[in-house]
Amino acid sequence: DLSKPVGALTDDRLAQVIERYEQMEAEADMPRFHYGSHYSSAGAVLFWLLRLEPYTSYSIELQSGRFDHADRLFASLEEAWHSCTTSLADVKELVPEFFYLPDFLRNDGGFELGVRQDHKRVGDVVLPMWARSADDFIAQHRRALESEHVSSHLHLWVDLIFGAKQQGQAAQEAHNVFFYLTYEGAVSLDTLGPQQREAVEAQILFFGQTPTQLLSRPHPRRRRREASGPQPQMFSRPDAVRPYAWPLRRLAGGGSGRPEAADPLEFIAVLPLEDRLLTISASGRLCLHKWFPLKPRSSPSCPFTFDPATAPIATLRAGASADDDARFRPARSYAVADGRWLLSGGHADCSVRCMLVLKPEVVVLGRHHADTVTAIHVTADGLSFATGSADTTAVLWALYGAGSSLPGGRASVV
Repeated sequence: DLSKPVGALTDDRLAQVIERYEQMEAEADMPRFHYGSHYSSAGAVLFWLLRLEPYTSYSIELQSGRFDHADRLFASLEEAWHSCTTSLADVKELVPEFFYLPDFLRNDGGFELGVRQDHKRVGDVVLPMWARSADDFIAQHRRALESEHVSSHLHLWVDLIFGAKQQGQAAQEAHNVFFYLTYEGAVSLDTLGPQQREAVEAQILFFGQTPTQLLSRPHPRRRRREASGPQPQMFSRPDAVRPYAWPLRRLAGGGSGRPEAADPLEFIAVLPLEDRLLTISASGRLCLHKWFPLKPRSSPSCPFTFDPATAPIATLRAGASADDDARFRPARSYAVADGRWLLSGGHADCSVRCMLVLKPEVVVLGRHHADTVTAIHVTADGLSFATGSADTTAVLWALYGAGSSLPGGRASVV
């Protein structure tokens, strides 16, 4: 029932919660609360993800260099469900990994998690009888998350966690009041003494914190898929799809004696603020073509206006020259942030580079990988991006300068 907090899912426990709440005496510095523990805390995350690094190491560190007692570890989904629906001290929510990552349910690292009082050794998480494997459990959980029932009731859960029922009278009526220190702005840390501040910060860190309240009014219910009308798709009318081509610039063989070679495009991006189409070819030629989605008068049959550039505005280098054998040229990766910043990877110095599209000579370098960058993905707001590398690492970057007008077109990546 997504309209209720975890602590109110069963009638027996809810009765105990209400009784304890009514017996509390409200004080000026400590308001009454339904739950002394929290649904989201560092301890809860470590409980669920015990078998997955780096959480394994964090769990050992939390227990002073060893795992917690085997009887208190996450060993069975049935037992975890029973605890979360009966214990007054356990109101944990699920973590996102329950819907996409079966690895946290397996003890692939072979960690010695101990033996319980019933003489059973803790290893892989014991799954429900209806799940054939960890992968099957996650697949079924994912289908449940994307089901029509969840879609039509998820707004009620949003109200509890982020919205109108998070605080105030609505939270009291929904039996959704937590210890006051878990709420943002409940206490001014700057007014506390050193020892008291340390204690309050430890409370917030280890016992959980309620997220920022984002909504003051009830979240609207999601419309059913059939009620939202037909979803337009690119290929819903394949007969209407038409290719529109223009000649690609070709590379001359030069003095190498090689035949003339095609210079195919490796990256295309629309710059809506500039009415431009940015293309980068295999040789690194960066071109800005005039493009906007209006039919030209000269060719009414074409759904857009396109005027290809006659020359590149810059030639990007990835650490190898155009005459080098293609097998030895590093792979490139590109992305555009905020419609103005061009990000590139695949450089021999393992860097990610940021430049202003209209001034590609302005370059900012960032290095955090030990091998070439093979993938770049920009967030929807254009203020940060993630890079992946051949060294199997991923790095999240902040792009300062995107979304604002900076003097001289400057930007920095951190």
